[in-house]
Amino acid sequence: MQNINDMLVFAEVIKAGSFTKAAEVLNLPKSNISRKLTRLETHLGVRLIERTTRSIHLTEVGQIYLQHCQRIQEEVESAELCVDHLVESPRGQLKICVSVTIGQQIISKYLDEYIEQYPDVDVSLELTNRRIDLVEEGFDLAIRIGELEDSSLIAKYLGQLERKLCASPSLIDKHMLPLHPIDLAQLPSLFMTSGMAKNQWLLHQTDILEQIQVKPKVEVNDFLSLSQLCISGCGVTMLPSYLCDEAIDEGNLLHILPDWQCPPSKVYALYPNHKSITPKVRSMLSFLEKVFKE
Repeated sequence: MQNINDMLVFAEVIKAGSFTKAAEVLNLPKSNISRKLTRLETHLGVRLIERTTRSIHLTEVGQIYLQHCQRIQEEVESAELCVDHLVESPRGQLKICVSVTIGQQIISKYLDEYIEQYPDVDVSLELTNRRIDLVEEGFDLAIRIGELEDSSLIAKYLGQLERKLCASPSLIDKHMLPLHPIDLAQLPSLFMTSGMAKNQWLLHQTDILEQIQVKPKVEVNDFLSLSQLCISGCGVTMLPSYLCDEAIDEGNLLHILPDWQCPPSKVYALYPNHKSITPKVRSMLSFLEKVFKE
């Protein structure tokens, strides 16, 4: 089989546009480039390139052969990049964007484990509830909750967060304890401005799905504020378990309609659509998968 290196040299000559430029890219003498190409043509028994003093042109056979050489070149580069990523340890600054509540209540509690495992990575964690442009603002990774918008970003599923329908004891004393989802229409409701189905509660029990239309009393863009509003008696809402379980245990919140399940919130990691991801991003994705599965 002909030396693959000669085939790669041929592809590089065409890509560079001349023997001289190809020699500079490959850091080889121009005479070596010419010799390798001549050897390749001799082996094949055809001319691949028509040479003049000022330019080079592919023959018909050369055009077809080039396509195969380019695919080999891409595979070689991909293989080398893969090996580099396997042997290269995660390092550098890792810029992550996450919602305020998820950052405060989940990520910050586990981040010390990641830092200890990957001491060469410096983490920049931005907590914000606004929708940011990862590419434009230079973020490596974002954590999003709920249904995703269409985008060119790559989405990796990390897990899901259980939610519970909650109300304060004072609200129930003032109104009533709902015995069926339909009773929720009689109670004031609290919603997130994003991430929840607007103006309705979705609850299911085995094969039964109930969709209750309601009018939000208050809408807010932060889960921690939503839980505080619920505790203060402003209305009924769905809260992630990590925010409401302690309040339920302490008697500050009631888990209402416990025989009915709320749809869980899906958690995704988003990152720019590059050919390959860096070791620092890959390491964080693996870490986040473990966090959200606990």
